[in-house]
Amino acid sequence: MLRLITLSSVVAVSVLAYACGSSSSPGKVDGKPGDGKPVDGPPGETAQLTVNNYESWCTVSINHDNATIMDTYTATVGLGAVTLVASPASETFELGSNMWHLVDSDGGSGIAGTQMGTGDTATSTATVTISSTAAKCVWVCCPFSPSGTGCPTTNQCP
Repeated sequence: MLRLITLSSVVAVSVLAYACGSSSSPGKVDGKPGDGKPVDGPPGETAQLTVNNYESWCTVSINHDNATIMDTYTATVGLGAVTLVASPASETFELGSNMWHLVDSDGGSGIAGTQMGTGDTATSTATVTISSTAAKCVWVCCPFSPSGTGCPTTNQCP
């Protein structure tokens, strides 16, 4: 009798969860960047994206998820354009003219991205297009202010 009640409870919870809806579209799996689950991507149409945040000098978000200052931020993302946003991690840092690397429009020496605001509340937005399920790495560096120095010139992705 106990097994029947337990199974009935599981079925009831599953039916209730289905009836109440979900933020996911059918066929999509939602997760949070870094938890190993796809973020709004159909099964089989996702890739691992790693953003190397040099020395944690920026706060970084992937697809407008919560910003983090982790030095390596990995998320499973859907194929297509992925929005990356960075801000200086503190008043010690600033946005740079070549802060984003290996993103769309980077010709090899980095790009500024679309920059808005000033000081430690400023943001820089860049896009990386994910065209296959192969893992992708990009990197970002917010240099020291006011000198704009400190970022490496060597590739920070393996």
